[in-house]
Amino acid sequence: MQSDVIDNSNSSSGNTPGSKSGSKSGSKPGNSMKRTLIKAGGIVIGLVIVLVACAPMLLSSYVRGSIEQEIAARVEGAVAVKSVSLGWFSPQKIEGISIDGGPAVGSVTLSTEVEQGLWSLAMGGDVALALSGSVVSAIGPDGRFALANCVKSSTSTPAAIAAPASAGSRPSSPPSAPPSSPPSSPSSSPLGSRKITIDIADIDLRAKSADGTEYAIENLHGPITFVDSKLSIMLEAIAASRGRTGKCALEVDADIVFGADGSIDVAKTSARVDIDTNQVALLTAAGEITIDSFALIAEKLASGACSLRVDSIARVAEAAESRVNAVVDASSLFGTDGNFVLDPALITARIDIR
Repeated sequence: MQSDVIDNSNSSSGNTPGSKSGSKSGSKPGNSMKRTLIKAGGIVIGLVIVLVACAPMLLSSYVRGSIEQEIAARVEGAVAVKSVSLGWFSPQKIEGISIDGGPAVGSVTLSTEVEQGLWSLAMGGDVALALSGSVVSAIGPDGRFALANCVKSSTSTPAAIAAPASAGSRPSSPPSAPPSSPPSSPSSSPLGSRKITIDIADIDLRAKSADGTEYAIENLHGPITFVDSKLSIMLEAIAASRGRTGKCALEVDADIVFGADGSIDVAKTSARVDIDTNQVALLTAAGEITIDSFALIAEKLASGACSLRVDSIARVAEAAESRVNAVVDASSLFGTDGNFVLDPALITARIDIR
């Protein structure tokens, strides 16, 4: 009797050690696989976020090397870039761009900063760029800036020489001229409504002659703005040489017309340029030119009409001071096809030299 009771109680419970372990082992594989996949996905997403966030920092050294290579391929002399800093939401900085051609040639040192982050630039936002630095050039015996010799001359690829035609072969016909395309219709700026601002913060331009005389344009500053096809330039600087100090000012206002291919249609573009300087000295092959005052107004209308007004007081070396007043008007400098055409019959000029 007791053994029967014990046997029945054991069989009805059904919770033998073997059955318990079997149920637990059956539920574990599915849950552990889910947890593994979630962890792996989280790790991958985290790595992607870290890589994207660090991409500008990782690319900075590569960009610095690329800039050095691109400049070195185009100029003679030692080229270096001090540092490059990129950021998704912080300014882009390139500091210490230097080109050194030696004392007999000159040097260039520039730094630039773009106010917007990479994200804003990628989304088509406005661009605000600041530029500062210095340019130093030696002056050659011919009065030219030696720094221009730093620029490498472009090498043209030699034309292939055609193989001589074999006997009895028919000469090939000359290539036909490409079909002429109709004049392009005006188009809007390829930049759209994006505003581009270049702030010339502080640039010094210096030229040194063989006798050690220095001619300088110091603290060149002012904004250059381009928006909605309108270009505006307002620059000022101080001219200094041989103890004289003068001023230079440049103003440009232009309404640029673009063709359908994005190129500038010069014939339809209108612009006005104002230059005003005083107490500026320049060294030329004929001797030092001292400009006591110089005022220039050049204007081009969308119709093609152009005008030039110049009023200058200057002297060469130790010669007497002379004044030049010139007025030049042209009813049109462009043909019906939009190309530049210099027709003396359309130009009137009055030049007064005293």
